[in-house]
Amino acid sequence: MSDRREFAILFSHASTAVWPELVSDERFADRIDAAEFGQSIVQVQGVEYEIMEKIEGQWRSGRGESPQDVIRRRWSA
Repeated sequence: MSDRREFAILFSHASTAVWPELVSDERFADRIDAAEFGQSIVQVQGVEYEIMEKIEGQWRSGRGESPQDVIRRRWSA
């Protein structure tokens, strides 16, 4: 098993896009770089985001949620 970690940003703004399209194409080796990227997008577009980590081939939030679960939670609030 590799120790290499992979992070991306999941955007959760109003859109016709579905969840796979909302995960950024950019990949990061740590949470700090991912957060800096997310904040730069927030400053320009005012969107919400969640840092996602690829765990066993699946994107998961810090709470262990799938991208679909993150979108569902954010839109039900």
